[in-house]
Amino acid sequence: EKFKFIGKDDHFEDLKLELGTDLFLGNRCAGEMATVLASCKALIDFQKKGFPRWSLSTLATGRPVLFKRGSSLRHYLKEQEGVHTFSGIFEDLSEQLSKLSEQEPKPEHLRKQAMKYHDIKFKAEVKRRLNKILKMDEF
Repeated sequence: EKFKFIGKDDHFEDLKLELGTDLFLGNRCAGEMATVLASCKALIDFQKKGFPRWSLSTLATGRPVLFKRGSSLRHYLKEQEGVHTFSGIFEDLSEQLSKLSEQEPKPEHLRKQAMKYHDIKFKAEVKRRLNKILKMDEF
């Protein structure tokens, strides 16, 4: 199989009848998806807005991510090793996937990008910033 659909898939009912339900994994917890994401060639994220949960989970497993140029994911993910964008045109997506085949990004570099959003590190940063703000109010 060349691809799997991850996440909410109610809008794919006709496609499920045509292709079968094996390709549609639906919404699953990160623990269940870790092995799927770790063994994938890349994640193609069509998410338009919000926090890029699946992209960061994929990077955390050491696998690359592609997302549509112009989506709000660019606020979280910078185009660099293992993080690529495509225009939304199938030919461009196909070209980006071919480039991925030629490259082999280092998994530790991809994991490092995802670690910026690790919950413990994120909480510590929020706490530091809040403490700094509170100290400013004391003066």
